[in-house]
Amino acid sequence: MTSPTGARRQPTSGRAADPTALPGLPANSPRRGSVLLELVLALALVVLILGAALVGIWSAAGALEEGAVRFEAGLRLTRAEAARCGRRFRFVLRGPDGAFAVLWEPTPLTEPEQFVPYVAAPWVEELPTNLVQVDAYELTGEDAYAAHLKALTAARADYGLAPYAITFRPDGTSDSARIELVARGAEDEGTRAVIELDGLTGAVASRIVGPTEREAYDDGLP
Repeated sequence: MTSPTGARRQPTSGRAADPTALPGLPANSPRRGSVLLELVLALALVVLILGAALVGIWSAAGALEEGAVRFEAGLRLTRAEAARCGRRFRFVLRGPDGAFAVLWEPTPLTEPEQFVPYVAAPWVEELPTNLVQVDAYELTGEDAYAAHLKALTAARADYGLAPYAITFRPDGTSDSARIELVARGAEDEGTRAVIELDGLTGAVASRIVGPTEREAYDDGLP
């Protein structure tokens, strides 16, 4: 059969083209089914990888927030315990094993500067060592800094010699400090929890800081 223009028409089967057919493969080819299966499996694998990445990000963020809350509570409880016991306490930010610890000076008259682990309070076991770790630390009060250096010079206990420690006194004062926490296992994420402690008033403030704000602080920008 020819068209009015003289071109021969190709015979048609009367069946519409399969929109799911893969190029180069017949609709009834066994290979077509295997290719579709491979595509589905590949897409499923991509979804699993993305899901695992998102879960990891959310887990790190959750660990950082919970760790910051528990860390702040640990500072407040250490201050309260120092006032209640009438003794100096130290909140160790990085002990010999990398863990947080609470020490106290039980006999300051006969054994000054001898700080030993404080185990009389159950909340000490709840310090967030498994969630966060200290990434940066600085004392922010001149008087507190001088007292801190003097205490470190005279200290003899291994824990007492740790430079990452905040001293709380019976009168309710303490060292003033700025501490940056990161989630364990996510040190390179760039997000930090910044804890600021006012040693004179006992006020503790915390906030989550992203990489951009952290870099601005390092560069001395407002």
